[in-house]
Amino acid sequence: MTKIAKTILWVVIIVVVIGLIWYGLTRKPAEEVIKIGAILPLTGEAAIAGVSIQQGIEIAVEEINKAGGIKGRQIKVVFENDEYDNKKTVTASQKLINVDKIDIGIVSFVHGAKAVMPIFEQNKIPLMVAWDSTNELEEGDYIFSTGFSTELSGKKMANYAYNELNLREVAIVLHQDEWSEAIAPAFKQKFQELGGEVLLEEKVAIGESDFKTIISKIKSKNADAVYLPLVPVNTDMFLKQAKELALKSQILSGDALIPDIIMAAGDAAEGVYFTSIYVEDNEISQALTEKYREKYGEEAPALPMVAFGYDAMLAIKSAIESAEEITPEGIKDALYSVDIIGAGGQIKIRANGLSERIEKVFKVQNGEGILVE
Repeated sequence: MTKIAKTILWVVIIVVVIGLIWYGLTRKPAEEVIKIGAILPLTGEAAIAGVSIQQGIEIAVEEINKAGGIKGRQIKVVFENDEYDNKKTVTASQKLINVDKIDIGIVSFVHGAKAVMPIFEQNKIPLMVAWDSTNELEEGDYIFSTGFSTELSGKKMANYAYNELNLREVAIVLHQDEWSEAIAPAFKQKFQELGGEVLLEEKVAIGESDFKTIISKIKSKNADAVYLPLVPVNTDMFLKQAKELALKSQILSGDALIPDIIMAAGDAAEGVYFTSIYVEDNEISQALTEKYREKYGEEAPALPMVAFGYDAMLAIKSAIESAEEITPEGIKDALYSVDIIGAGGQIKIRANGLSERIEKVFKVQNGEGILVE
């Protein structure tokens, strides 16, 4: 090989090496994308909640990515539909962790979180619950919530019932459901601590539609009120049958008394008190309202539910921004120091991983839930 040929060869080699170095420094590796897995009920009986939360997540992610991402990294969300079925929640979580290699997960409710807690704990992947929280979530180091405390909301209604409505004797009708079985005992405990008495407690299967026997029992006990924390399945049937049987007891409920149920119950829902989710009237919620309108071309039919997804993403963003390293472990550690203002007000994650937000009390008037406390 001539000297000129050798020189040319070395020049080619140097150019190739420099090119490879430049490509390695400037290309965007896969790990620079922060991957989030969201398991939501996008179809089925809880779809209104799942779709709304998905919309809130999408608005937040679009906002974050347009602003340059977090520490220069874009957010990518992989959505999975669990149809409010815990078996599908488990399958989706395994897929997201083992195949998609997510950095953090999001689920809608404690209902699903409890089913997959062991999976996320074992794989050391943080999991955020968007809607609610219960004391049971404290058992996990990798489980967090930006939602409302089920137990504290039950206690809030008990306090309002006793001190503001002057109710002293109540009956409790609950579903065989994790949420119902968490909020009802919290109400009962607080109501009894205040000096109230529980005259009757009935647990019914989800799907039960004939409540006439139970209502007759309540009438015979002459209870001042009925605490009715049923999930949104046939609650309207209870209210209609109570009206038909002329039940005089004041009816109290929880956040499962959604607008669809109130509408289905019609006049039978009038006067019912219930604790429920809400958004603050602040700049963030006002901006979220406008962003929703711009993205989806209509007013948000359930802005508090949209805010669950949006605020969960704001909390995750805050944690990643302060994390020492963008890894599941780093994000987990940083989540314990989250203290932000979201569309739903202050979200401060405490040492137990929960934000411990408390719902407000509403009353059904003219077919709508009106804030009373």
